Amino acid sequence: MTDVSIAVDPLGAIIIDPAGTAQPPPWRAGVVDAVGGSLTWPVGSARTSPPHAVLDDPDAAQQWLWQVYGTEVALAVAALAADPIPTEPGVPVVAAAEAGPLTGVAHRLGHVCWAQAWWPASVLDGVPPLDADLLLLERVGLEHEADGLVDDALGAAAATGVARALATLDALNGSLEPQSPESVTVAQARAAALDWADALELELTAEATPRAEAFALAAGASPAPGIELARGRHGATWAGLPAGLVDAAETAVAWSLRRTATGRELIVEVAGLPGRPAGLTLTATITDEAGSAVVLDLLPDESGWRAQAPVPAQTGTTLTVAVTLPGYAVPRSGPDAADRDRVRSAARELLASPAILAQGAARIVDEDF
Repeated sequence: MTDVSIAVDPLGAIIIDPAGTAQPPPWRAGVVDAVGGSLTWPVGSARTSPPHAVLDDPDAAQQWLWQVYGTEVALAVAALAADPIPTEPGVPVVAAAEAGPLTGVAHRLGHVCWAQAWWPASVLDGVPPLDADLLLLERVGLEHEADGLVDDALGAAAATGVARALATLDALNGSLEPQSPESVTVAQARAAALDWADALELELTAEATPRAEAFALAAGASPAPGIELARGRHGATWAGLPAGLVDAAETAVAWSLRRTATGRELIVEVAGLPGRPAGLTLTATITDEAGSAVVLDLLPDESGWRAQAPVPAQTGTTLTVAVTLPGYAVPRSGPDAADRDRVRSAARELLASPAILAQGAARIVDEDF
């Protein structure tokens, strides 16, 4: 058992915090949007560990609270919801949480949602991508298995992706050791997805899936003009980009400031991931040491994206390039370089000891990348 503190925040939501753990930032958090609130686990936490929770409708959450935290926590939440003024102001209620029938399922579901949003796939760092259809299949199966937990479960629109995932599993089946953890996970994922399809009266027609293209960087870039004044490399802005688009390495963004016959020119190159959507134009916001900014359109090419354009003569030589996808989201605070390294380390650990189906499959085919 693990003690959790239960309190009411200034907006009236009930907060559940496991003892000795802090709420993780989004890029290291597995989050489940549940009926009446949300659940959050740190990536890499034990499958039976209690999550952080924010309950904006604790009465609705009662249908699953006991299955995730145990009866004692569910009763404490019900009592606090009925009388939110504590006996000792400022002192949270403490209750003992124990793993219930949905704790492990919800934990895995949160992990799948994290991998869909934040998995640091990288050609440059050798972190293989996760199959989006396998992630979808496992999410569908877990949401179905965790009946009553998720408010807005994936519906019939997911059927095509699930059918592709089943075909992918069939292709990988011969690579799995019988009774290995991966083969057990595959069997569970298949069964849950088929139950889900049966419940929605869907017919999953398997279709051929092409093999993931190999990790490779395009070669033979055109020679750069003029004389180089400065160059640099750093990582892309994770918070302003969807997963699966730009390489997650700290060397994914390269820039070169050059002196040409007509003035100063800047070249920016961004490494893309295999299987990225075609035709997308990204935006590069380049800031120098004086705070002056230049905005360039990054056009797609074979290796990712590239921009080459004249810049003002006073542009400095210490540059930072922020890469975003127009219309995707307003750039928000994201992980710094040290935290991105932590996420990559967590990803490598998960590839060595997979927590979800897609990670096990990525490990199996890793030699192809």
